[in-house]
Amino acid sequence: MDKLRASIIETLGVAARFDATTEARRRVEFLKNYLQQSGLRAYVLGISGGVDSLTAGLLAQQAVRELCRPVMMPASLL
Repeated sequence: MDKLRASIIETLGVAARFDATTEARRRVEFLKNYLQQSGLRAYVLGISGGVDSLTAGLLAQQAVRELCRPVMMPASLL
C-alpha cells in the first residue's frame, strides 16, 4: 500500500478493504438504531429509480423487517 493511500485510510478511519456484506450489515444496524432511538416508526425516502435509491430503499426495508418480526396467530383468534 502506498503512503498516500495509507495516510488517507488513517485520516478517515476507514477499513483498508471494502467488504460489501459487512458494510450493508453496518448500515442496516445504523438504520435500526436510528429508528429505535428517535422514537419514529417509519422512514420516508425520496426514490429516483437509480441504483443509489434502490440500495437505500432495500437497506431501509431490511432494517424495518428486522425490527418488526411477524407474529403467527391461530386463525381462530383472527
